[in-house]
Amino acid sequence: MRLGGFVLFGNNVGTVRAAVESLTGVCDDVVAVDSGATDGSRNEVLAAGARCVDLAWQGYGAGRRFAIEQLGGCDYVVFLDSDERFDQGSQDTLRRWKSSDPKEVAYRLAVRDWVELDGRRFLYREGRRVRLCRRQLACYTDRMLVHESTGLGGVRLDGVVVDHAFLSSLEARDFKERKYAFLWGLQAWAEGRRSKWPPIQRWAHFLRDVLLRGAFRRGGVTGARVAWSISNYSTLKYEYLEQLLEGKFEAARHAFAEGRWSDVFRLADDAARTGRP
Repeated sequence: MRLGGFVLFGNNVGTVRAAVESLTGVCDDVVAVDSGATDGSRNEVLAAGARCVDLAWQGYGAGRRFAIEQLGGCDYVVFLDSDERFDQGSQDTLRRWKSSDPKEVAYRLAVRDWVELDGRRFLYREGRRVRLCRRQLACYTDRMLVHESTGLGGVRLDGVVVDHAFLSSLEARDFKERKYAFLWGLQAWAEGRRSKWPPIQRWAHFLRDVLLRGAFRRGGVTGARVAWSISNYSTLKYEYLEQLLEGKFEAARHAFAEGRWSDVFRLADDAARTGRP
């Protein structure tokens, strides 16, 4: 059984090498997709032992589909984002899994979001996502702007943890959440979804993260600040969806319908900066 690994990267010089080395430590083939890095990230990728291929940024779905196409000789694929990594224990577990003659279609791995803010580092939240699946069944499309779902349910693979450098600046994360909220709204508009009442979404997600997922218990006041900031995403995505349903953001709607993905992401940056159609 051959395992392929991939990572998408741009200007991620401080984190991408750890992501790639996590994959080269367990995979038979690793490909890194360069979406236009200018900060030396490509040199870090090559030094870590991955093949590097170029693809102008068109979204996560397009990038992941392209990466999987480069791993044609592999039975399973696993991926990390450019700010994620496996620790040594997780790599050891993956090696044992490889030698166990696996049969499942997909596996859900633990993903831990870490915050480094105000001079402290703490675990913000943890969840499970499908990150490992049979290559031929990994179904990503160009229209998947923000969702990483393969549409596969997956079983738990215990002992493998993805550590994610989630947040080190509230301002940078806020911009990213605004951009992702716009992209989510655009994708939801294209799928014909209905909006939900935006104000209650923020409180529901804030209380979930700060209490149920333990952000306050582990991070104290800083954890609560992060949770309140992050929860704004849940309100913004439905606010954007409502505006799109009202006919606003015409240029973005046309770009999405015509598959001009680079324009979609440029317009998402504009929306995140200005909040205007």
